[in-house]
Amino acid sequence: MLQDMNARPWMILKHARSLAELHVQIHRQSITGLPFYKDRLDDDIRNNPHLSETLRNKALRLLARLPQGESVCHGDYHPENVLITKAGPVVIDWMTASMGSPGADAARTSLILSIGAKAAGEQVHPIIRTAIRLYHRTYINRYRALKPDTATQTTRWIPVIAAARLSENIIPEREALIKIVEEGLAW
Repeated sequence: MLQDMNARPWMILKHARSLAELHVQIHRQSITGLPFYKDRLDDDIRNNPHLSETLRNKALRLLARLPQGESVCHGDYHPENVLITKAGPVVIDWMTASMGSPGADAARTSLILSIGAKAAGEQVHPIIRTAIRLYHRTYINRYRALKPDTATQTTRWIPVIAAARLSENIIPEREALIKIVEEGLAW
């Protein structure tokens, strides 16, 4: 999907809506035997060297209060993990698939889409940053229109997802992620 958007930028809004629609389809599925998303997040937060003890504890307390969920969650859903084929879009890279809350999975996708423009900063042309923000906004608006029950839930998951993503040690994202965690857990 990302390559197709680079080749045909006029398709950006169509692809953003398609990403959301496919994500909702994934979240309507339930498969027994998958690990729980919350368990993976708990492990990522506990073993995260980039969080202060205070932020770690706040993130873990919030995680404990969020719903477990029973939906299939991809765990790394973004345009690079969707192939555009003649038969339609195909989701790949299911290594982090789990059972959990659709709000958590949508929050991770939202975070990936929004943090990319922030992390790129001055290295990316302002028009490209604007296009990324438009893509993100279109994805989240379409997702929430199709699954309105997750709108508040997705927002509540953001600081937890950001805290867990810090464990991936993506250096250009670190500062922005820490800020998201601090602001989201400022209580």
